[in-house]
Amino acid sequence: MLRHKQHGKKFADDDGLDSAIGGPAESVDDNPLQARNCLLTRARPDVGPYVTPPELLPHGLLCLDYEDHCPDLLVLCRELLYLHGWHAAGTYDVHTRTGGPFGTIRNQHELAHEANRGLDIAIRLLEPIKEMFPIITYADFYQLAGVVAVEITGGPEIPFHPGRSDKTESPPEGRLPDAKKGPDHLREVFYRMGFTDRDIVALSGGHTLGRCHKERSGFEGAWTNNPLIFDNSYFKELLSGEKEGLIQLPSDKALVGDPAFRPYVEKYAQDEDAFFEDYAAAHLKLSELGFAEEE
Repeated sequence: MLRHKQHGKKFADDDGLDSAIGGPAESVDDNPLQARNCLLTRARPDVGPYVTPPELLPHGLLCLDYEDHCPDLLVLCRELLYLHGWHAAGTYDVHTRTGGPFGTIRNQHELAHEANRGLDIAIRLLEPIKEMFPIITYADFYQLAGVVAVEITGGPEIPFHPGRSDKTESPPEGRLPDAKKGPDHLREVFYRMGFTDRDIVALSGGHTLGRCHKERSGFEGAWTNNPLIFDNSYFKELLSGEKEGLIQLPSDKALVGDPAFRPYVEKYAQDEDAFFEDYAAAHLKLSELGFAEEE
């Protein structure tokens, strides 16, 4: 049974799906956002898609029920896909209008940047799915994968708007955050992209997913006890202090020690809904850095 996620109807067959989107389901070549459906199907192959009417989600986006755990490759690699989407966008410079979410992370010399160690795995995982959707740009596809990674792990829904072009020139190395540095460095990196202190703390909450690998970053371990779930545990752990088996990087500790950052840490530790709201807004902003200049 196909189910509509928020405001629609239940559909028992493909005819219902066709009527929900205003006609026969479009082909892959006609609707690049079916890539989202494909990504989520990889995460949950045993259920049909939720269908949201076009007027409720941009471009009639197709969504799935991704709340339950499933042992699929996409889910097992969700932390990597999230990080990949972040690093693909987090190189933007508002002053020079260079870098940003335009697909350049697939360039070998950008993948070779120290901060991108291990992300070649994400590139390889996504490529077979990308080949199914030749009309969608790498720039859009990588950001879509990052959005899906957050959603399938229980995080907030993040709006996704297609239209990014693929660029060829990679930004210089050194624009991504250095985990070994403190608050001044964080502000230098994030202010360069146009973010606020609130955005910095909210986006740092993405560390609730995944873990560090010594061979890639020099650090080893997870930030939370359940690194496959997107929630506010990261902030709770920051306030509770260091614990055996969990890590807190210098850049994490900077959030607690800085008088402007700490109130947001405390707020998000107490109020997951507030964290989700601010995180979704910041992630959307991240995924669309430099996007407006293209229109």
